Amino acid sequence: MWSCTGASGPGAKSGGTSTLPDSGPAAPGTGAIPPDRRIAWKPGIPGGIPRRTQVCATINAASYGNGTTDATSAIQAAIDACPEGQVVRIPAGSYRLNDTLQISKGIVLRGDGPTATKLLLGNAGVDGVIQIGSDAPNDIPGVAVQSGYTKGSTELVLRDASSFKVGQIVLIDQKDDPSLVATGDCEFFKRNVGGFRSLGQIFEIVSKNGNTIGISSPLYHTYLANLSPEVSPIHPDDTVKNAGVEDLYATRTSDFGGQGFIIHIVAASESWVKNVETEKVSGRHVSLETCYRCELRDSYLHDAWDNNPGGTAYGASLDRHSSDNLIENNVVYLLNIPIVMSVSSGGNVIAYNYVDDAILADTPAWQMADIGTHCSFPYMELIEGNWIAHAAADNVHGGAGFLTFYRNYLSGQHLSVPATGNVVSFDLEANALYVNVVGNVLWKQGVTGVAETQCDETPALYRLGSYLEAGDMCSNDPRVGKTLFRHGNFDFIRNQVEWDPNVSDHDLPPSLYLSSKPAFFGSRPWPMADPTRNPPLGTLPAKERFDTELKR
Repeated sequence: MWSCTGASGPGAKSGGTSTLPDSGPAAPGTGAIPPDRRIAWKPGIPGGIPRRTQVCATINAASYGNGTTDATSAIQAAIDACPEGQVVRIPAGSYRLNDTLQISKGIVLRGDGPTATKLLLGNAGVDGVIQIGSDAPNDIPGVAVQSGYTKGSTELVLRDASSFKVGQIVLIDQKDDPSLVATGDCEFFKRNVGGFRSLGQIFEIVSKNGNTIGISSPLYHTYLANLSPEVSPIHPDDTVKNAGVEDLYATRTSDFGGQGFIIHIVAASESWVKNVETEKVSGRHVSLETCYRCELRDSYLHDAWDNNPGGTAYGASLDRHSSDNLIENNVVYLLNIPIVMSVSSGGNVIAYNYVDDAILADTPAWQMADIGTHCSFPYMELIEGNWIAHAAADNVHGGAGFLTFYRNYLSGQHLSVPATGNVVSFDLEANALYVNVVGNVLWKQGVTGVAETQCDETPALYRLGSYLEAGDMCSNDPRVGKTLFRHGNFDFIRNQVEWDPNVSDHDLPPSLYLSSKPAFFGSRPWPMADPTRNPPLGTLPAKERFDTELKR
C-alpha cells in the first residue's frame, strides 16, 4: 500500500465557494464523488453492437478492388439497395473513391479487416470518405418545456407536443447560464434562439401522453425557467439508427485543405464504427455529431495532412450535443487534437484508449493535450482508464464543467514528441468548473516536476485556472481550484496518494460505468490504474496493441 496524504488542496465540498448545494456524502461505490457532480453513466448501444450476419451484396473485388478503378458508384448502389439490418461486404482489395459514401439507413458497411479492405478517397474536393446520416441546420424551431426539467427527470411537459412522436431523437437545451458558460460561440455547434444554447442533452422519446413526453435517459442537469428550456428535433427528417462501419481501412490520398472527415456520424442513434483504421485526415478522423448512443471502438486513428491548429487534425470528436456515446479501446496517435469534446452534452464515456504524441507541428516543443474539451459546454462526461500524457479543459470557447477523470494514467510525457512548454498532466483552464479528478496515476517515474502551477512553464501535475483572458496564461480563474475535487490520486513526483482530507470514503470501485472487467482485458489485471496498488500501473490492451502491432 502506498502512503497517503491529504496535501495539495481540498475539493469543492471541503473548501472554497462552490455554488452547488451541499447534497451530503457520496453513495458507496461512486469514488466518493458527490451526487450533484456525477450521473449513472450507461453509454453506448444497449446490449452492445449487434452482429449483423445477412449479406445483401458483395462488391466485386476483381472489378473494383484494383486501386485505380472508381468504385464509388458500385459501392453506393449496393448501400442504397441493401435492406435494413443487412450487410454490404467489401472484400479484400484497394477501392478508389471519388465521392463520399452515404449511409442513410440501418445497414452495415463491412470489410475483411483493416489490413485487407482499403478505401482510398482520391478527390481532394470531397469532404470525406463515409457519412452515416445527414447534416441538419442549427435553427430548427423548438417547443417550450413547461415542467419536469430537473436533473434525474424522465418526463417533460411541453407547451405543445403535437409535432413530436415516439421514437424520435430530440434535443433539450437552454440559453446560456452566465454562471457556467463564459462564452457561447462555436455557433456552428449550437442553436441560437434568443441567445446561444450551449448546454443541452439528446435523448429518444419513449412515450407520449398529451403534452407529456417520456424520455430514454434521465436529465443530467437541472434547467432554469428563466433560460427558456426548449425541446427540438435534431433533424427535420427521420434520423438514422443502427448503421455501422466495420473491419476496414480508410484514408485520403490528397489533402482536402479544410475541415473534412474520414467517417462522419451525424444526426444518428445507436450507430457505430468498429475495428477500423483511418489514416491521413484533413479534418476529423471520426466525428460523432448530434449522436445518441453511438460507439467508436477497437479502432486505430492516426496521422493528418496538417498537424497545426485550424481543425484539420482531429482524431475522435464528440460534437454538437452528442449524448450517451462510447469511445472505447482505441488507439489515437500523432494528431493535433486526438480526442476532443465540443459542445458534447452528458453521458458520454471515453474509456480505455491509448492516445499519444499529440503535436503542434510548427511548435512541437509546446505540449498538446491528448484528451480535452474545446467548445463550450461539455458536461457530465466520464474519462476513465485511458493511457495518455496530458488532459485539458481549455477556455478558448468558454470552458466545461462536471467532468470526471477516473483511473486514468497521465504521464505528462509523450512517446516521441518531446516538449519543454505546457508540460502538465492536467491543464484545467479558466471556466473549467466542478471537475472531479479521482483515482488517477500521474506523471512518469523519474521525471522531475512540481505538484501545481498557475502560469509558469514548470512541469507540473496540475495547472489550474489559466487563460481567463484570451492569450494571457497568467490571468486566473480562482473558481477552477475551488470547485476541483481531487481524491485518491497517486503521483510519481511525490510518490504518494493524495486524498481529500475531509472525505473519509476511500472506496474506489474498478469502474464508474462497467459492472465487471471488459472482455478485451482478457487475463490482464483490471483496473489498469490503481493508486493503492504496488505498482500502481498495469497493462492497457490498446497500448499493448500499439506497442506490438502498430508502432512504426
